[in-house]
This record gives sequence, C-alpha cells and structure tokens, in this order.
Amino acid sequence: MEKEGWVLAKRIVLVLVLLLVVFGVWRGVSIADANKKALNETGSASADTVVGSTGNNQQGGQKNQGLTRTDNQNGVDVTITWVKTVGSSLQKFQIEMGNHMYNLDDFDLAKNIGLKVDNTDAPAKVTVDGKSGEGHHVSADISVDSKLLGELKPGQKVTLTLTNLVNVPIRTFTWTN
Repeated sequence: MEKEGWVLAKRIVLVLVLLLVVFGVWRGVSIADANKKALNETGSASADTVVGSTGNNQQGGQKNQGLTRTDNQNGVDVTITWVKTVGSSLQKFQIEMGNHMYNLDDFDLAKNIGLKVDNTDAPAKVTVDGKSGEGHHVSADISVDSKLLGELKPGQKVTLTLTNLVNVPIRTFTWTN
C-alpha cells in the first residue's frame, strides 16, 4: 500500500510540473504574439509599445513618459530607457538585458552601441557608468555624448543601435525628439 502511495504522489507531482511547463510555454507565446502584433502595427520594434510581465500592451508613458523601447530577438529581451536631458549633448540611457540561455557578463556595451540621428551615423562617445547583475540578467546605465544630441530639433529621430548581442547583428531602438 505504501508503495502505491508513492507512485500516486510521483504522478501528481509529474502532472503539476507538466502543467507548469505548458503554462510557461503558453505565456511565452502570448508575449511573443503581442510583441509581433506591436511590430506589425508600427513597422518598428522600437515603437512606444511595451509588453510588460502581465502580457498587456501598455502604451507609452509606462516608464519615463514613453521613452522605453524593447527588443526581443534570439531569446534575449533588451529594454532601453532614454533618460532625456533637453539641450544637452550628454544623454543617459538605462539598459536591461535578460534571458534564460546566455551568459551576458562579457558583452561590451561601450563597443557595441552606435548612435544615429535622422538615420545618419553620428559620432558619439559611449561610456558605461554603472553595470549590475550577472549571467543571464544584466543592467547598465550608459552615457552617450555627441554634439548632435545637443542640437536636436523637434521631430528628429534618435536611434541607438546595439550590435552583436547573442548572434543578432543589430538591434535598433528609435525615439522621436
């Protein structure tokens, strides 16, 4: 009798684990579909739509008045928030990277970030002011210094490019000034 109780307990645990896995996969697919829908509606992965942990689309203003952009390619979520200082050539950005497959410790943000203003490469000095986390979840504050950022006019587009992160040649994050 005791052996049958253990077998039943093992089966119950197995069913619960299986249900958790199925729910996790369903949740991941739901978020991916929401991101795909946002991409199709805007034509850009850097739109004002942020898909949060609740899976609901949250229109700009959720974090820093709509200055947050997200990208999810090759299983790595990247979120960049522009901490905007009007009229300054030195702009700050907060970057969060997370995944469940790759170690991101050795990724060099300063070497792999580029700047464009109105789709034209802009010379910029990128420095990492602070980096935290390790392994699969890394965040950093960066400073981007460029004369063109101090001369931005309303309506101009600012694009940060992130290159070579986990086999993705380029990720783009675009804002309109």
